[in-house]
Amino acid sequence: MGASITLDKGSLDHLDKQFKLLQDAGPRSVYSAIMKVAYKIVSDAKLRLKGQSHVVTSRLRNSLFVKTATKATANYSDKDGRAFTAELASVTLAKMEVAIGTNVEYAQKIEDMDSYLYWAVQNVDLSKSLADDAKQNLENAMKYGPGILPK
Repeated sequence: MGASITLDKGSLDHLDKQFKLLQDAGPRSVYSAIMKVAYKIVSDAKLRLKGQSHVVTSRLRNSLFVKTATKATANYSDKDGRAFTAELASVTLAKMEVAIGTNVEYAQKIEDMDSYLYWAVQNVDLSKSLADDAKQNLENAMKYGPGILPK
């Protein structure tokens, strides 16, 4: 014994429109969720550096950044006002990928001594954060339309 549903033309058109919206909004919603998690990881890594008393000039802390296909570098300064450019020259990214890191030469030494970046990645609940944010974005897109999602 099976169940069946009969929809009038207007309801079927509305359902098709909602499915199309989900299909179009899904990737952008997931990418938006990934970006939020990436910035959370950077924020936690910076707090870890400060909390473990590894901040001397603020150069390492300020150099941590999220690289995307459209944002390859970030400018920052140390506590003395010297300007630097953060970049991950060896990292190539596709359209919806991100990388987190620093190009400060002593970063690996500090990471090996008292992890800050790996620690931050391990302490963010990635699956929960991504699922919760993507779910909220998709619900908003369904309710308000695709213009609600970040580009």
